[in-house]
Amino acid sequence: MGYVIVKAKICNVNRTKCREIELIADTGAIYTVIPKDILLNLGVRPKGKM
Repeated sequence: MGYVIVKAKICNVNRTKCREIELIADTGAIYTVIPKDILLNLGVRPKGKM
């Protein structure tokens, strides 16, 4: 397993707002974690908590 820095384009469901960010990708990870403030600025609202 290792870590890689990647550029990712994050968009809301309607693709009306997008933002390109750099992420540290863990090649062994199962879930994707995006900072809450980025998602809220794109209009993405939480559905629940895990």
